[in-house]
Amino acid sequence: MKNRLLLFALSLALVFSCTERVGTDKGTLKIDPVSIECSSAASNHTVTVTTSASLWKLVQTDGADWCTPGRKSGASGASFSIAVKKNLGDQRVATFTFSAEGCKDVEFTITQLAPGETPGGQGGSEVYPDAESGITLSPEKPDADGPCTITFKPSASSAISSELADCSEDLYVHIGVFYDEDWRFVPAEWGENTAKCKMTKVAANEYTLTLSPSIREFFKSGETPVSKIAMVIRNASGTKQTRPDQFASVVDNKYQEVVFEPHKVVEAPVPAGAVDGINYNPDGSVTFVLYDKGKDGFSYRYAYVIGEFSSWERQEQYMMKRDSDKGRWWYTMTGVDPDKEYMFQYHVGNASQHFRIPDPYTELIYDPWNDQYISSSTYPDMPAYPEGTKDRVGVFQVNRPEYKWEVKDYSIKDENSVVIYEMLFRDFSETKDIKGALEHLDYIKSLGVNVVELLPVQEFEGNESWGYNPCAYFAMDKAYGTREMYKKFIDECHKRDLGVFFDVVYNQATGAHPMARLYWNSTDNTTCTWNPWFNVTCPHEFGVFQDWNHSEPMVREHVKRNLKYLLEEYHIDGFRFDLTKGFTQNKGKESSYDASRVGYLKEYCQAIKAVNPKAMMICEHFVDAENADLGAAGMHMWGNNNYSFAKVVRGTNADLSYMYDPNCYRVGYMESHDEERICVGPFDASSAEGQLKLRRAGLAAAFSLLVPGPKMIWQFGELGYDYSLSYNGGNTANKPVKWEYFDEAPRKELYDTYAALLKFRNDNPAFFTKGADFREYVDETQFTYGKFMFGEASGKSFCVMGNFDQVEKEITAQLPSSDTWYNYFDTTDSQTGSTFKAKLKPGEFRLLVNFK
Repeated sequence: MKNRLLLFALSLALVFSCTERVGTDKGTLKIDPVSIECSSAASNHTVTVTTSASLWKLVQTDGADWCTPGRKSGASGASFSIAVKKNLGDQRVATFTFSAEGCKDVEFTITQLAPGETPGGQGGSEVYPDAESGITLSPEKPDADGPCTITFKPSASSAISSELADCSEDLYVHIGVFYDEDWRFVPAEWGENTAKCKMTKVAANEYTLTLSPSIREFFKSGETPVSKIAMVIRNASGTKQTRPDQFASVVDNKYQEVVFEPHKVVEAPVPAGAVDGINYNPDGSVTFVLYDKGKDGFSYRYAYVIGEFSSWERQEQYMMKRDSDKGRWWYTMTGVDPDKEYMFQYHVGNASQHFRIPDPYTELIYDPWNDQYISSSTYPDMPAYPEGTKDRVGVFQVNRPEYKWEVKDYSIKDENSVVIYEMLFRDFSETKDIKGALEHLDYIKSLGVNVVELLPVQEFEGNESWGYNPCAYFAMDKAYGTREMYKKFIDECHKRDLGVFFDVVYNQATGAHPMARLYWNSTDNTTCTWNPWFNVTCPHEFGVFQDWNHSEPMVREHVKRNLKYLLEEYHIDGFRFDLTKGFTQNKGKESSYDASRVGYLKEYCQAIKAVNPKAMMICEHFVDAENADLGAAGMHMWGNNNYSFAKVVRGTNADLSYMYDPNCYRVGYMESHDEERICVGPFDASSAEGQLKLRRAGLAAAFSLLVPGPKMIWQFGELGYDYSLSYNGGNTANKPVKWEYFDEAPRKELYDTYAALLKFRNDNPAFFTKGADFREYVDETQFTYGKFMFGEASGKSFCVMGNFDQVEKEITAQLPSSDTWYNYFDTTDSQTGSTFKAKLKPGEFRLLVNFK
């Protein structure tokens, strides 16, 4: 549910208990006051420390990026001020721990209320909608067994309600009982426009809705306590809304919330050999290890393993032990059915805040919001999401199904000569999944490429995605199929002598990633300053979602462990790393040499090669200053030639020389998922204009694919795919699957041109690998008289000559030897001597060889 996702992000403020610790017989340490509750406004508070020791220290500050102590040490009787920033989000609590020699530690807490909350409210802090929201309730604090009228007056000047001011659509309240940190008894899904939740317009920018006959009956909440309701007001299309979520207290004299009291934490070292995540032990038991130690030493007060085995409750027998020295929670489960797939989560929290996360290393994620939309054809026999929990869940299974690989020893033969077919499962077949892609593997093989590169397939948010919004790395996304289907696809590729690369996204992750959720700042809707894995603010200008901090050893270890897992578990043959220029902590140096970034990438490459020396690593880098070092270390970089090749397809002169890299470091391409199609239209392929465009596309392919070094084709480029990158609302939106293009003669001719060029390349690999003898004349001066490329190897030569002009003309190639030169596509067309003349139409080319 869309708003539950929003609520999740807004409800992860770190809240702690307020427990005073008294002095020992050896000494005293007192804090006055021991706790403070303050309003959402900015404020300053004085604290006095009295101790029998000569010196006290403030040794830990949990969740205190919004409140700053004036001192962190001092003598007895010292007073100092704590400055508290204005709170614009949820209620938040910070804990300060004071220590002094010979004394027990003392905790001091500051609780800052959310906007609209009143300090000292009966039964806890009362909550009211923010005054700026334009939302009021009548009565102001209603009874759960009585009616309540919600009035909404949006204002263009309000940061909360401005989107809905003067709205021409009907308005609806997305509303629910807020219980146990979750929305319950929500009458309608986000996009469901039910009469029950429709607001009545009573005047310009004034709407009402009455919850009747009583609040409890409106929600049909049964015996669940109703002490708080949550709401968001939206337009009918769901594109505009109030932000953030608003809350209101309710009096419930019939049912009361039960406050959870965590069980006693047991300190014990993590078992020897156990690593973070899910450990399958030789005796059939399973050990779970969860890292939980922020940069400032912060950790949660408790952690439980929960699942069907615990009725999804925090039960004492499943409380995790704590290894404080290692900053980890751990738990070993015995009596496990080895053949059963168990769904489970970690339930982590403090006295006032708790949440559930899957294990960051789980191999499968079940999603309550998106799984329901995956068809049984795509993912057969998907189990139902479990009752009794919420949010994403992970799995463990001792006897995990073993895939029987038919090809066990496949490897890339020459990474400098690969031709990649970049594929997005979603837009490649009508079924939008692995099953559909499998039906077209012979088509890809016939084209002549030797690698399929998949846009990101690791677990991402939602089902409709390019995949660059990952939220787990060890799980494959179910929107495309099962784990076995992924392996079947890779196996079938290998059977056809096709390698498989994964596009991996280690520069960013969404807030749903467990490592982001563990330390989340709901006020600013980003990670906390003490998150040990992520930057709060992306140091470079290309940041999206949450930015991984690759300077942290734990981040690099997580990445390397994932790389090893993918190579071994899925038998893939290489990686394309997304946005590697973003692997930096140096603001403003994205495109200049960064030694630390080069070091991180070398470390990842070494990790890959240690598992499979033949595996390939490609970086979306675009930092020319670093290419030589990365290339020498065994990496390749994306080589974007879209601008120039799109120009020549339009009949405009351009310099095509960037496609050639004598070191073969660059993976040259005319199109990728990020660039506009060179044949953008759409256009009628049978028209004279369409045929000319497709002929120019074939000419462009010749001057791309016949250049030494690795190359890439973006899916359907070989058919002159012509739907714009912006079609259907944006870059990442679904694009039409046009397999019927293959049946259109002009487009099939382009496919045949691609296939013939790749056959020539595959039959004569010496022309195209590193160190090949290659010359080209393709800059902007070579236009009127044509552009040319020459290659020589083992006594053989080839020449490509092309007419890039807009008129037919005779083109003359000055050849490297006085041999008999044949038209590769028609060997009856030959000329002997050091020149070859041909009358070429606009967009036409000849591939000449001095051998048959």
